Amino acid sequence: MPGPRAQFEADKESAAAASMARVLYDTALLESGFDLEAPKAFNERVYQLLAGAFGIKGDLAVSPADAAAAAAADEVRAQAGRRRCRAHSVRAQAPDAGA
Repeated sequence: MPGPRAQFEADKESAAAASMARVLYDTALLESGFDLEAPKAFNERVYQLLAGAFGIKGDLAVSPADAAAAAAADEVRAQAGRRRCRAHSVRAQAPDAGA
C-alpha cells in the first residue's frame, strides 16, 4: 500500500488519500485538545484504514448477535469480579484465627 503522499500524487481525487489526510487532521485536533465535530465518522475512517492495512475485506460492523454476546460476556466477567471483591472483603474483615 503506497503512502498517503504517493497515493495523492498518483490520483489527486483519491478517496483513500483524502480519508488518510482527514484522519491525520482529526488526530491533530484530538492531540491538541479539541473535540471532533463527527467522532463517529472519524472512527469509521480509522477502522477503514486499519482494515486496509490488515487486508480485511468487508464490513467491520458488529452484528446485533455479536454485540449481545459481547455484552453478556462482559456482564459475566463483571459479576465474577464483584464476587471476588466480596470474598476478599469478607476475608479481610474476619478475625485472625492465629491470634
